[in-house]
Amino acid sequence: MSRSPDPAESTADPALAALQTALRAEHAAIFGYGRLGPELSGGRRQRAVRDIEAHRARRDGLRRMVLDRGGVPERAAPAYELPGEPDGAEAAARVAAQLEWATARAQLALAAVPDPEVRAAAGAALQDSTLRALSWSEAEVPAWPGYPDDAFAGAPSPSPAPAAD
Repeated sequence: MSRSPDPAESTADPALAALQTALRAEHAAIFGYGRLGPELSGGRRQRAVRDIEAHRARRDGLRRMVLDRGGVPERAAPAYELPGEPDGAEAAARVAAQLEWATARAQLALAAVPDPEVRAAAGAALQDSTLRALSWSEAEVPAWPGYPDDAFAGAPSPSPAPAAD
């Protein structure tokens, strides 16, 4: 039996804290996809199976990275709150997209870690989560995947260059 994660571990190493946050997001996505399965059929169900396997692989990779840094990977909670009720195929697809955006946000924070190996893994995971979110929602690609829609509200916009004569 492994010990519970020590909160002091995360404060001593910001990379470890970001890894644990990303690991929690993967645990939540795995739980969420498990809840979506009964609502899906055909191609959507096959996609959900592929996606949950991708999240399991990402989770396992994050666990290894936490262990490599001397941390104790956080265990999955018994349940997670879903970003909506998956009551039907369309609602399940919306929930799947939201699960992917949540993992993208966690990976975005992880991409800020100075360790090149961690950054590379986070960049690949951010791309994967963004593509999966778009495949579920069929929405347009946001300008900054992983950031909230209003993250840059109020930021100054660059002025266009004056036209050449």
